[in-house]
Amino acid sequence: MIKKIGIDLDNTIIDYSIPINFFSSKILKRNKTSKDKIKKYLIKNFGENKWKEAQEEIYGNLISKAKLFSFCRACLKFLNNEKFDIYIISHKTKKSEFSLKYDLRKQARIWIKKNLKGLIKEKNVYFCDTIDQKVRLINQNKFIYFIDDLPRILLHKKIEKKSFKILFSKKKNKKLKSIDNWKKILLYLKQHAKNK
Repeated sequence: MIKKIGIDLDNTIIDYSIPINFFSSKILKRNKTSKDKIKKYLIKNFGENKWKEAQEEIYGNLISKAKLFSFCRACLKFLNNEKFDIYIISHKTKKSEFSLKYDLRKQARIWIKKNLKGLIKEKNVYFCDTIDQKVRLINQNKFIYFIDDLPRILLHKKIEKKSFKILFSKKKNKKLKSIDNWKKILLYLKQHAKNK
């Protein structure tokens, strides 16, 4: 039997803290260091469109500055050694909602090629236009594990129940296995994935 694991991309594999800090200090000229703080500040002072514009810059233009989360590479190597097929399933539209000036998927593929070479096959990378499409792909692939930073994906009413979900987040969720860093995910998988 083929062992499969699915992983979200943005804010799960890709750590956007450098692009966020760059956007905050160089473009906003403010010391707003987290995505949530930037979002609240922009929406409160300039409206929803300003936040959409910021997202376009962070996830499009500035993605080249983003890094892999610490220990993510070690975890992916472990999964490869354990003969898991690793998939990226990402809810990412081709163009940004705001101005359509960046091809977000193209930028992401360039980042993946540079940072995940030899770890995830190009044919196993999927971008979805909608959350429903993402959930359908998760279900079709029958993953043993699925890792995402958003509870609304992992707790979606239509998601496959047999797949074990890991929430990659500092915010705990009583309904999910919540793990806040890849070192802990690696330790968890070393304890559990060998038996799969």
